[in-house]
Amino acid sequence: MELTVTGGILGDQLIKALGNTLIHSLWQGVLLAIAGGLIISLTRRQTAALRYNLLLGALLLFTGGVIVTFLWQLQPMQNAHAVTAVNGTAPVINSAANTQPQQLVVQTEARPVLTDMLLSYFNRYCNTIVMIWFLIICIKSVKLVAGVYEVYQLRRIKISAVSKY
Repeated sequence: MELTVTGGILGDQLIKALGNTLIHSLWQGVLLAIAGGLIISLTRRQTAALRYNLLLGALLLFTGGVIVTFLWQLQPMQNAHAVTAVNGTAPVINSAANTQPQQLVVQTEARPVLTDMLLSYFNRYCNTIVMIWFLIICIKSVKLVAGVYEVYQLRRIKISAVSKY
């Protein structure tokens, strides 16, 4: 089952860029978790403000990395140089003087079968994955707004006087 609702609202290139950004954000998140663990373990005797600022910096680097990844994924493939990988050897970059349309050519023997299966699955269901991710973000955003509203209610409206006893 493939959802094509997003194809009409968003372009195919935007959907692919969002999907690829989601996949790349997984390994970037793992790097953030490792960096956060190192920051926490190596700064045990430092002030809380320093630890907080270091962790905040790591989170900002992660956010910047995701944004850069998304912008990089949005770049049209026609402007990129064609890269050919031959049986795991160093890639050969074709010159820009080639007048034929350039495309990414990678031989399948160089990649494991599991990687091919995962890439094929992801490419087939990219629209569905992005749509589910978008729905989850919307639900989480509604929960966040409801929580902020509840805090507002507690702070402003549901105030009662403290009894003497």
